[in-house]
Amino acid sequence: MASVRPEHDDAFWEALADRDWRRVRWRRSRSPDVPPEGAVCAAYGTPIHRRGTYYVRPAYTDGTDWLSQQAYDTMVRKTRGRRASRRSGTR
Repeated sequence: MASVRPEHDDAFWEALADRDWRRVRWRRSRSPDVPPEGAVCAAYGTPIHRRGTYYVRPAYTDGTDWLSQQAYDTMVRKTRGRRASRRSGTR
């Protein structure tokens, strides 16, 4: 079965890795870091926040664009050759 995620080349992931990504977690709209309504993952085009969810959802932002946890993990794996760390908010 083919993946529904778009295939990106190494240059795409390198360009994303050159940005300063910050990990953000929020619960509903109680945090000032909640992504704007309709924000989508810059890599996969999927919604960052799904309406009706209430649990803490990690995501990454550089201040303008957003990455889902899965996209961030893929970026680190492809550019650094290792798994992403959850210990800090930066790469």
